[in-house]
Amino acid sequence: VNAAREQCLARLTSLGMTVPHEPHAGMFVWADCGRDTEVLARTAADRGLLLAPGSLFSPSQAPSTMLRFSVSMVDTPGIWSALSAVLAA
Repeated sequence: VNAAREQCLARLTSLGMTVPHEPHAGMFVWADCGRDTEVLARTAADRGLLLAPGSLFSPSQAPSTMLRFSVSMVDTPGIWSALSAVLAA
C-alpha cells in the first residue's frame, strides 16, 4: 500500500492537484483540484469515471474543492488519462 500511495500522490500532483495533508498510512488520499468537485464528479461520471467529491463527506453536503482517491486505483488501465481529460474539460 505504501508504494501505491506514493505513486498515487505523484500522479495527482503531476496533474496539477495539491495534497495539503500528505498521508503517511491508509488507502485514501485527499487532493485539492481547485474547483467544485461536485461538478467535476458529474463530468467524470458522464465519461465513465467515478470520483468521490468532498461534498459527499460533509455533514451539510457543502461544496468542496477536495476529492478523495483510493490508492488501489493507481494501476487501473487508463485511469490517469481519463482523469487528465476530465480535469481539462
